[in-house]
Amino acid sequence: MDIARFPIFILCAGLSGLLPGPTRRVLSGEAEPPAAGPIARTPPGMKKGALQEVAKPLGRLLCLSWDRQGIKLDREVQEEGAKTKEQAVRELTNNFVKQGMPEEQAAKMAEMQAENGASGIDGLFGEICEAGGSRGGGLFSSGEDRSTHFQGAKLSGRMETGRGRFRVILSEQNEPGCQIDFQDDGDGRVRFIGCDADDTFFLRLTQRKDGGVRVILVRDKDVFQAQAASFAALRKEHRGMVEKDLLPLLRHLGVTPPPMPSDPAVKAQVLSRLCPPGDGERKAFGDAVRGLDDNDFQAREAASSKLGESYGRFREAIEKLLREGKLAPEAKNRLQSLAESKGREFKRIDAAVAALGLLEDPGFLVGLLDEAKGPDAEAVTAQLKKVTGQDLPGAAAWREWWEEKQKVERGNSPGNAPAAHAIPSKRTITASKAPVP
Repeated sequence: MDIARFPIFILCAGLSGLLPGPTRRVLSGEAEPPAAGPIARTPPGMKKGALQEVAKPLGRLLCLSWDRQGIKLDREVQEEGAKTKEQAVRELTNNFVKQGMPEEQAAKMAEMQAENGASGIDGLFGEICEAGGSRGGGLFSSGEDRSTHFQGAKLSGRMETGRGRFRVILSEQNEPGCQIDFQDDGDGRVRFIGCDADDTFFLRLTQRKDGGVRVILVRDKDVFQAQAASFAALRKEHRGMVEKDLLPLLRHLGVTPPPMPSDPAVKAQVLSRLCPPGDGERKAFGDAVRGLDDNDFQAREAASSKLGESYGRFREAIEKLLREGKLAPEAKNRLQSLAESKGREFKRIDAAVAALGLLEDPGFLVGLLDEAKGPDAEAVTAQLKKVTGQDLPGAAAWREWWEEKQKVERGNSPGNAPAAHAIPSKRTITASKAPVP
């Protein structure tokens, strides 16, 4: 079936009862077939296929960042390393020719796309086309709206852009036969749908224009459904499900989730906020800056590497140097390149710290205290005292206090415990054919 013509039909077929599988059995009340025995198996939705072969370009194409309490497509990540116009024209022309387009037409189409400044996303989609064994495809353009599609031995898909809207649909041609449909309308609305050919899982995640989020996840006979005022609220209210099920599945299907508290870079950034660099670190930073102007090339490379590793600790100092410092041309170029490459990454991390309120989150701080040492541990302890009003003797005491607090909260608010909600009706599920509300 041509995904370009019937994308949502394919994605919803399993839940509509058109494909056999566990989801249909859950919805209809059919009994499960007898188990063959305790055989370890891959969790539903986690089998490897063609999507994992294009994980690198797909992860950049579908990279999410925090937007206040919600999520959005990170269009800066899409454009990282974008080709010059000449490079884009050559690469796009080659891709179109491989898809079966006549060379003259391919060159004109590539020139048009490069002129529209779409070389970043088109380059990434071109990598996916090539890795998917493209056997042919085409492009439709009308004003600002563009649609590119391809048919391949491993993957088939389509990308649509225009007026702030971005959508990608991909379908594996072989096992496990996963299909994904990602859409960001550029106005706060985001949607992701994923399923596989055997109907072992179904995922639908939507974010409304006002930031409200709803998720439906079906895995075999287990069904989870929840909604929250924002993606940050969803994580807070259903932390176990989000961190253990939703995020790993999104990542496996090609979506790069926004930075989360468990990410080492996020932890390091919080420590940097709580514990400013000491004298030793500041001296090492100064030595590295001076090393950028060393006569020896290897020494300059080593200095750049050290500054890259400590960028989060000295970002403000680097930005001040670029604004006010008297730097040699090469030293300034190296620092500017570092600020551009690392700056985008730390912008995503800062947004995570703010969106999740990690500096005021006792649970996160207690976990961070378990890992912190020396001055970092002292800074985290001071922050915990400030946030909670408690004064406890060490990491073990803080951990015991937090666990006891969680027990009390679960006892008082049983509705907050992650649990499978009522199975959505067939009408609710198949409503995914409509635009995101």
